[in-house]
Amino acid sequence: MKFIKLNDNTIDEIIAHRLDHIGITNDEDQITVNDELEFFNNSNVVFGVATVTKMVIQNSSEFDNSKDDPPKHFNIATRGEENSNIIKILYFNFKSYCEPRKLATNSDLNVEEIKIYADGGSRGNPGPSASGYVLLTKDDQIIKQNGIYLGITTNNQAEYKALLFALKDAVQLESKIVSVYMDSLLVINQMKAIYKIKNPDLIPIHKEITVLLNSFHRTTFTHVPRELNKLADLEVNKCLDLQKNR
Repeated sequence: MKFIKLNDNTIDEIIAHRLDHIGITNDEDQITVNDELEFFNNSNVVFGVATVTKMVIQNSSEFDNSKDDPPKHFNIATRGEENSNIIKILYFNFKSYCEPRKLATNSDLNVEEIKIYADGGSRGNPGPSASGYVLLTKDDQIIKQNGIYLGITTNNQAEYKALLFALKDAVQLESKIVSVYMDSLLVINQMKAIYKIKNPDLIPIHKEITVLLNSFHRTTFTHVPRELNKLADLEVNKCLDLQKNR
């Protein structure tokens, strides 16, 4: 996961879906299409995740002769002046986190070996759906917990997305040993290659997860009863309840 700092007004516009693009300069992270970006403010509070759908690179001077409007936000927190006249315009789909969270600063936590509890739910199947997950150290200190509203989708897609989001965070933490616990027997057995994947909607998510697994030295998948997955389930239902009341 990559991060971009934005001012509060810009974040408000994005959350309200009145803004679907930003402009950045000096892109040291080499952001490209399909990358996922977490947006945070000056207080290091993260508000959601954006998937880049289109990217346009222009020289700032070109806007004077362009029929297109310039991006409504420029991330001018540049690192040096090199290529500062080059603007990368990122168009994206944004999903708000159900509860904004502080950027994790894990200097005091051992994140080399972690546990992941992940869950997903759909009220209607398909219906309003959310993914929830919790990352813990091997001695059960919470590193991060999160719920993400997905819109209308299925329960199985929400379960898979929860695992995908959690593993992306584990990659960001540079964890080496990951133990995954889920109450979805389908997801666990498909990840262990016990079940075949027949649903075409799940195949691309499974492939993306498989690529992420190459980042770790060892990954295990364990099925647990729902009562042992309460933290992740709580994130799912809290997210769906908040969305229902908006």
